[in-house]
Amino acid sequence: MDGSYESQSSSNLSFNFDGYLQDAQVVREFVETQFRAAKEKDFDMSVTVTFSESLDLSEEESKTVSTTLTKLGLGAANVHLSAEFSDEE
Repeated sequence: MDGSYESQSSSNLSFNFDGYLQDAQVVREFVETQFRAAKEKDFDMSVTVTFSESLDLSEEESKTVSTTLTKLGLGAANVHLSAEFSDEE
């Protein structure tokens, strides 16, 4: 997750985060309010999700995953999902 913003008073913050979902949610909560009020902002995020069991690819389940990822991305996200089969255990 990479982002930056400029506040209304022209203060700047840039950040880079690489880690687990639980920690990413804390970072998101910190910057969310700042992003809403920011004069300029930029946010890029890549997410890799590993499932221990097979993923239900029905339309309803796909929408749930997409909605969850969009919320994590501060609501300003274009979500593209792709799946890769792995027979590793």
